Amino acid sequence: MRKGKSRTGLVWGWIALVVLATVGVLAFVDSAAAAPNLGRGAVFVMTNDPAGNSILAFRRNPNGKLIGAGSVSTGGLGNGTMPDSLQSQGSLVRSGNFLFAVNAGSNEISVLSIGKKNLTLVDTVPSGGEVPTSLAVLDDLLYVVNAGSGDITGFRIGSGGQLTDLAGSTRPISGGPSTPMEGASQVSFTPDGEALLVTVKMPSVIDVFRVRDDGLTDGPFTAPSSGGGPFGFAFDRRGHLIVAETNGGPPNEGSASSYAVAADGTPTVISGKVGSGQIATCWVVIAGRFVYTTNTVSGTISSYRVESDGRLALQQSVAATTGGNPIDMALSSGDEFLYTIVDGTGRISIYGVEDDGRLTSIRGGVNVPPFSQGIVTFF
Repeated sequence: MRKGKSRTGLVWGWIALVVLATVGVLAFVDSAAAAPNLGRGAVFVMTNDPAGNSILAFRRNPNGKLIGAGSVSTGGLGNGTMPDSLQSQGSLVRSGNFLFAVNAGSNEISVLSIGKKNLTLVDTVPSGGEVPTSLAVLDDLLYVVNAGSGDITGFRIGSGGQLTDLAGSTRPISGGPSTPMEGASQVSFTPDGEALLVTVKMPSVIDVFRVRDDGLTDGPFTAPSSGGGPFGFAFDRRGHLIVAETNGGPPNEGSASSYAVAADGTPTVISGKVGSGQIATCWVVIAGRFVYTTNTVSGTISSYRVESDGRLALQQSVAATTGGNPIDMALSSGDEFLYTIVDGTGRISIYGVEDDGRLTSIRGGVNVPPFSQGIVTFF
């Protein structure tokens, strides 16, 4: 987090939010050699373009501002034909020096290698199902949730990043095949790697898959969500699970809940359905004891405080106003800066994270193509 004195600064389907503003989009060079100085700090964004998915690279300055540094094709297709087409958190993830991206339009997963000066496509493989929307990585194991076919599938990651499908790993999720609007929102390993959790918007549950020594899973074992429409989630440094809940998107009914997670992955509610006072609370990131959620329809970011015992309390209903519809977020190393994709305006907005949890808007956000989704940081 930033030191010193603080400065003042979905509804599923997004009914009535289909009209997009015309935006200026930066020109990116489609070249693996067009990403200089990535080792000094970078931010990566997935375009989710149905005509050809790509990863945009940005170099991060010490003040948090971004400079466009090129793009690399994933070798697959996105499904970005409307705002938030993926309806998920974790569509682009990083593990070590590798990026993993979903290609929801071509039912594939891509792997890219992050070098000091290069971002290079390593592999593109079938996802094992239809409409992949979220990814989870732990050591040499990757799992994808395929919302369209209503299942999860596993892969082994080779030393060079290549993916090999894990035979017999496909398991159904609650709710079965569905559109991203109604189906799974996120898949992620628990901190100890003993289980996979999947949030499913309809029927508002958290699926638990127990991970075996061979990488295969047992399940799902289903736990009810405290709030309706569980969406993105994250774990705090003590292993508490924090889940954002859209609750169907009615006015001011967004919320977040905290859970204790047992050794077998079973979540037990600590603080249930703590209201954000905003609409469509969807994405979550955690910076120390502070939790931030994007409220997509409200066009705001809320902040919560999580105590050492996992109790969750709303800190600021409106910690930031984004000027559009915020979706995915990512924190820089050290939790100094918060980056969010603002759909509808085609921008990444930047905020400084102060010691007291307040967000300070930083001028100098950058344009991204419409329907971009998935954002991660490096160093």
